[in-house]
Amino acid sequence: MTTTALADTPGLSDAHFWLRGETGNEWVRFDPTLGMWQVYGYADTARILSDPATFSSDISAKLPMYERNNGVLTMMDPPDHRKLRGLVSHAFTPKVVADLEPRIVTVLTELLDALPDPDRLELVEDLT
Repeated sequence: MTTTALADTPGLSDAHFWLRGETGNEWVRFDPTLGMWQVYGYADTARILSDPATFSSDISAKLPMYERNNGVLTMMDPPDHRKLRGLVSHAFTPKVVADLEPRIVTVLTELLDALPDPDRLELVEDLT
């Protein structure tokens, strides 16, 4: 999908500028509506994710529709994150993931073969 196609995607608001490949110089942005900081640069993101004492992944305080400790690994802080990650990590070893490849290829081929227009693909709509 091209940047132009993304710009024309219904429901893609200006807040999703980064999906269109537009970052300018704003790698960190405060969203006053949510009262949250949004970070787009890799180095800043890596630093933030490695410092849960300062930067929490638990967004339930700002977005009440997300329950605290709802089992979503990416929205958990240590020690809950570490405990759950330990339980599921054996399911995502390189070997386990590599062994899934034949099934993934089969399913993806079936989905691509079923596209009504083989020259057009809406990734989310057509494949999920």
